[in-house]
Amino acid sequence: MKNSSILISVVFLLSILTACAGNMPTSTPTNDADKIATIVAATLSAIPSATIIPTPTDTPIVDKWTWHNINLYSLKLKLPLGWTISEVNRRPEPTNPGDPKTGHDCADYNISNLYGTMKVSLLPTCGFADGVGDSCPSDSVIVDKQSDTSVIVRYYNQDKSTYTYTSAGLARISDNQGTRSEMLCSNPPIISFGEGQNLRFVHIEFQYLGTDTNIDQILATTDEIVLSIGEK
Repeated sequence: MKNSSILISVVFLLSILTACAGNMPTSTPTNDADKIATIVAATLSAIPSATIIPTPTDTPIVDKWTWHNINLYSLKLKLPLGWTISEVNRRPEPTNPGDPKTGHDCADYNISNLYGTMKVSLLPTCGFADGVGDSCPSDSVIVDKQSDTSVIVRYYNQDKSTYTYTSAGLARISDNQGTRSEMLCSNPPIISFGEGQNLRFVHIEFQYLGTDTNIDQILATTDEIVLSIGEK
């Protein structure tokens, strides 16, 4: 009887051990490829994401403009957001006899884009009168028609590597070759603003120092700047 009890106990104990072994989780073997993939994933997740900075371009994409005042000459103009305008070469009004008087100092203005590749020079005349008309260069482009006989044109100055803006008149020329239409540019090249005692003349040049070949779009932005100039 005693031996039977011992035998039952041993069988019961083996049954419990077998059940426990059957309930224990089995580990999935990990091969070397899985280990490498886990390490690489953990390493990449620890690297901070990089911020991609767009490469600067000279071709302007202008969607915002701001107005600026030139108080000395009571003029205003608009510039693309981020462009700057600064006064340079401040000087007293000329005192030469016969020169028209402006009643204030003279100054010039430099306008530039963010990268310094597009530069517009505004040179208001001081103690200076309007010039006479002369035939416009052959590459002159009309950027604005002010009336049937008056336009604003732009042409390239090879000597200075700049674009010049100036007023021009549309005239009918008659000679021994017949009658023809011709554009006569102001000489010196200037654009006038106002009238009477408030008449002001401004010489305007544009210089491009970049490498972008989309010059038509670049000039379109400069044209808009020039055509925005007006009385304050």
